[in-house]
Amino acid sequence: MCYDESKPQTRMGIAMNDEKNLLARLKTERLSLYVMKEGKVLFKSREHRIKPLYLCLRQHGGEMKGAIVVDKLVGAAAAYLCILGKVKQVITPVISRVAINALEEADISVYAEKIIDNVMNQDKTGLCPMEKLARELQSPKAFYKHISDHIYQKE
Repeated sequence: MCYDESKPQTRMGIAMNDEKNLLARLKTERLSLYVMKEGKVLFKSREHRIKPLYLCLRQHGGEMKGAIVVDKLVGAAAAYLCILGKVKQVITPVISRVAINALEEADISVYAEKIIDNVMNQDKTGLCPMEKLARELQSPKAFYKHISDHIYQKE
């Protein structure tokens, strides 16, 4: 959800200023993703696209429960991985409507500065391939299995 800056708000125990500070960290450290739990960084990456979040889930799956994911861009694919990780909150500068719906259905708190209709591919001619795949599979487990079996099988 986007919040009205004129009102002090909290979400799941995190003040809005904290969320903005966490987003600022993406820029200052030039990160694409970091995952925090109990005030400590569990995982961080400068790699782009869905791969860092996928690797985090593979390497720290059980530890992600209750964590905060701060990601540069969240579409359906990232939302599905966050759902599988049972994270507490997703903080992002940009999120798709499909991702918001999936996360809220899973009772995951969302803070976003901008909501977009779709995550597009690099040349803006169609949907991002991972976004398209996530929408076609319509299931976090099916999406994870597919990318594990067909895309990141050597990771």
